Amino acid sequence: MPPPSNTLIKTARKIHLIEFDYIRVIAMLFVIAVHTLAVIDFKDPVSLFYFQLMQIIFFTCNGMFFLMSGKFALIERQSLYQYYIKKMVYLGIPILVFFYIRSLYEDSNYFLNLLGELADTEYWFLYVLVGNIILAPLLAKAFVNFNLNECWLFLGLGLFVHAMMTLCSIFHVNYCWSFIFSGYSLYFYLGICVEKIISTEKMKSILFTLALIGVCISLVLKYKGVTNNIHDLSPIFTIITLGTYFGILSIVKRLKVKLSNFSPIIMFIAKHSFVVYLVHMMVFETTIKYYPVQWAGPQSILLHLIMTVVVFVFSFVLAAVLAMVTSSPSER
Repeated sequence: MPPPSNTLIKTARKIHLIEFDYIRVIAMLFVIAVHTLAVIDFKDPVSLFYFQLMQIIFFTCNGMFFLMSGKFALIERQSLYQYYIKKMVYLGIPILVFFYIRSLYEDSNYFLNLLGELADTEYWFLYVLVGNIILAPLLAKAFVNFNLNECWLFLGLGLFVHAMMTLCSIFHVNYCWSFIFSGYSLYFYLGICVEKIISTEKMKSILFTLALIGVCISLVLKYKGVTNNIHDLSPIFTIITLGTYFGILSIVKRLKVKLSNFSPIIMFIAKHSFVVYLVHMMVFETTIKYYPVQWAGPQSILLHLIMTVVVFVFSFVLAAVLAMVTSSPSER
């Protein structure tokens, strides 16, 4: 049987959007890659430039994850019960299990970790994500029905607040005005809004141009030592993230026929991407012990690429094995 020739795979229950599986996989690889940048030789100018540039690109993984999470969560639903049961099974239980594993790994208190002790680790995003997932079906009716002007207003307010937070941080001035959709929650709720805003080829071209300019500005700022919110809340970085997000979607849709042979593989990897998020740092911290000597100069770039592949492979194998062990025979 030939593979599907477009980015939509129809199942008995729903239409599967393949392009978002590519987003899941790329964002997952970016998460791993941004952490394995720790092996880069900062004393070498070429390696430092690679680090500064790729850090900007790789950190878009966080925003893309929240954009996509919001897109699929902010849908009007007939049954809240089914929604929460599904989220508990596919999100809540894995979180509880991996918080326990992470606690054993670093010999820390499980219950304190659940309350927030892991907020400074790679698990930070879970503390932000869960609350928004819980509220999503209640707020979906509002966001789904936003018209174009309301979407622009929401985006503008969010960017303004983040701009004020960033500028005040740079100049060491307190900014205390709250905005309930600030931080990565803004990305979550933009997931449903930006598709209405970036809906034409002209808007995409403008976005891609602004994103490229944003990368250049961010690179200059990093070399100048101005790094406040540069990889998360800065409006410039939000534009870079949106450009990356829509860039990937556009490329996949444009190459849908050529990529169709890879779609089943991408779907399979994407299925396990969430668990890869949760285990990759433990895998990285374990595997890095087998590279006791820091590779100097541009060779450290090669080491980064090797470590990214190694950590991905081991993390993915662990995720797939855990899924197989914990699934019922009918699901295998």
